Amino acid sequence: MRAALMLVAVGGALAGCRPEIYSGAYECGPEMLCPPEQVCSPATEACVAPDLVEPFACAGTPPGYEPDDAVADAPTFSLGCDLVVRGWGGCLPTADDVDLAVVELAPACVGATVEVDAHFALAFAEPVLSVTTLDGEPLAPAPCAPDPASGSVASSCVGVVASAAQILVAMSVPRDGTCDGACAFNRYDINVAATPP
Repeated sequence: MRAALMLVAVGGALAGCRPEIYSGAYECGPEMLCPPEQVCSPATEACVAPDLVEPFACAGTPPGYEPDDAVADAPTFSLGCDLVVRGWGGCLPTADDVDLAVVELAPACVGATVEVDAHFALAFAEPVLSVTTLDGEPLAPAPCAPDPASGSVASSCVGVVASAAQILVAMSVPRDGTCDGACAFNRYDINVAATPP
């Protein structure tokens, strides 16, 4: 009888034992999913206690290179066809925002294969990356391999053949997004490199 009571006591202790997950220990997963009793904080992309949640915000005022919603306002980045990577970061606070950037290639690089690799958090809406001419015309597709050394949780890569000295890189967030439209925002980093023609 005494042995049975000990087993019941031990079993009860084990049944009530569960690991403690500290606030901020996990990054938010797709659909902003988190362990029980925690929620995703858009400010940090981490799972935290409900009272620590902060809203999504882009750093800086204005953030990034804003205004950059039109070609005339877009920042311009120079790129040689020497495989040297050119990079910049940005932020999309709402589904109606678009970030544009002009990549200007050296004259000898016209006809080069250009890889544009975007890295962003998987927890929020996946940004749409596109690469076109300045007039929005599609460029011939080329192979593209996402940078494995990024450390970001998600990436999108677009490869094109640069038939002109200037190409337009655009980032936007789809209105339907993920999280039933509740996370139509994201931060991102872009790397661009060109292979000699």
